[in-house]
Amino acid sequence: MTGSVRTEFFEHKIGGRQTALPQDSPYDPIRQEVETMMNGSLSGTAGHDRLSVTKSTIAVLLRRYAWTKSRYVRRGFAALSLWLLHLIFPVWLVDRWARQAGSLDKLRRIIRAESFARIT
Repeated sequence: MTGSVRTEFFEHKIGGRQTALPQDSPYDPIRQEVETMMNGSLSGTAGHDRLSVTKSTIAVLLRRYAWTKSRYVRRGFAALSLWLLHLIFPVWLVDRWARQAGSLDKLRRIIRAESFARIT
C-alpha cells in the first residue's frame, strides 16, 4: 500500500500547469474544491518524496531471501495508518471516508438530486 507522495504532476502537464477546470467538466458542481486541490493548497508538505518511496519499495520487493521479504509493503505518507484502517473497518466505510475527504460525496449528492429531479 502506498500513501501520498509529493509529485510535480500539474507542473509537467502538456501545455503547462492547469489551474482551472474546463467549463464542461463533470466536476463543475465542486469546482472550488477541485481547483483548490489542483493548485496544491491542500497538499502542503504532506507526502514523502516519490523517489525515496520508490527506491525503498523496490528494495523490499527485491530482497534475496524469502524469509526477509515482507508480505506487505507500506510506503508513503500515512500508508501504515491506511493499512490499519483497512484491517479494522470494512472497505465500504474506508471508501466512504475517502469520498468525503475528496469532496466526491458532495458531487454524488448533487448528481443524485439532479437525476431524481429529472425523473419526477
